[in-house]
Amino acid sequence: MSQSYRPLRSLAFRLVMLSVVFLLLTVFIVTTVVLYKKFSAIEYELAYEHMRRIEQAFLNVRDALEVKSADWAIWDDTYRYVVDLNPEYVSSNLTVSSFSNLQINFVLLFDQNNNLVHKTSLDWKTKNQESFPDDFLRIFGPESPLLKFDSIDSVRSGVVMSSVGPIILVSRPILNSQAQGPSNGVLVFAKILDQGTLDKMSRSLQLHLSMSPWAEGLNKEITVDVLSKDKMLGRCLIYDVQGKPALILSAEIPRNIIRQAFYSAGWLFILLMCVGLLFFLITYHFIDRKFLRRLEFLTQQTEAVAKDDTGKLTLKLEGNDELSRLVNLINEVVTE
Repeated sequence: MSQSYRPLRSLAFRLVMLSVVFLLLTVFIVTTVVLYKKFSAIEYELAYEHMRRIEQAFLNVRDALEVKSADWAIWDDTYRYVVDLNPEYVSSNLTVSSFSNLQINFVLLFDQNNNLVHKTSLDWKTKNQESFPDDFLRIFGPESPLLKFDSIDSVRSGVVMSSVGPIILVSRPILNSQAQGPSNGVLVFAKILDQGTLDKMSRSLQLHLSMSPWAEGLNKEITVDVLSKDKMLGRCLIYDVQGKPALILSAEIPRNIIRQAFYSAGWLFILLMCVGLLFFLITYHFIDRKFLRRLEFLTQQTEAVAKDDTGKLTLKLEGNDELSRLVNLINEVVTE
């Protein structure tokens, strides 16, 4: 007789355990999927924000060059030089210290007829004279848009690709110190976008930057792709002075957000396990106390009644539920 109730207790144990495990897995999987999607969206938004910061950092370099060029283009000394070509202007102003302070590599001066009247090339870091890249000079032909302006306030700026790498340049009309025309020519300031400039941007942005020439297929201004579980690759498209794609600035972005998501999911799993264990113990204890123990007690009484020859023993079970009602019905049948 003892075997009659043990399978029921074992079955109840397994059913409660499987129900709790199924509930916990469902909650964990659904929550993890939702968390991953939310954190992934945040991660992509943050990556795009990093790339917008990189784009702005490049624009800041270009804008700084525009400001520096304005001080030289809107100046009586420059205004006179492109007409009289006084060598004292060059010896007094276009010095190594000037290039170093301006942090530029090339200066070109054109007269009113777009003829090149002066050019200086200098590595402001090593302070050595350098030759002009031929492909860079060729973009300043007589009909070059870099030498034509809609008004005396116009400025041309952007990137050009050359044999020495990407060059950021600014060209603007040469005016007198009162910023009045007519323009006497064009001044061009240019700066090589070298690894040193890139490293400086990397330090300020706290990201590892790299650059490469534009390749066909990359037409979006900003793209972000997943490299691995730890890194993402962001790419920012930089246009040349004619508005055509020229350069790609890339950055490896750590996936701190998604790592935090998995970390949170791990703690969620531990929490669910603790809650599930507590729920299992409470539920099984309730079933055992309210049903299994009473069934066991009822079985023992039934065995005793079956062995009683006097017929005076009856079943007794406390409670006001289906089991106690069943006991009362059995007692009525037996007494009849």
